[in-house]
Amino acid sequence: MLGSPLSLSLAVAETTGEPRIEARWFETALKKVRDEAKLLGDSRGDETLPIFVTTRILVNGKVHEDVALYDLGYSIAGRLLDGQTITLRGISLVARTRGTAGRRLLDARWTAALAMAGN
Repeated sequence: MLGSPLSLSLAVAETTGEPRIEARWFETALKKVRDEAKLLGDSRGDETLPIFVTTRILVNGKVHEDVALYDLGYSIAGRLLDGQTITLRGISLVARTRGTAGRRLLDARWTAALAMAGN
């Protein structure tokens, strides 16, 4: 299960059997937020999007869950006729978390990432 900053207004993405993260899940909302923040269409290639990843596995009939905050690295390239393209660059573990403290940390990291991208 993948969760994103509240300002993106995205539904949680869920996968089973083939865990993955796809740019298409959030690219439209990310482009809109970047546009509203008046960020450039082309990036340096080191932008980050903080996300929650919740992993659930079943071991001997018992459910185990891990919730962690990650920074998802991406770049965005602007094209006059084709629009912008988002390319995923990598993922980095920030912290294991639980509950509302994790949500506050995620949204604070997103605010900071937008500010850094604007400089």
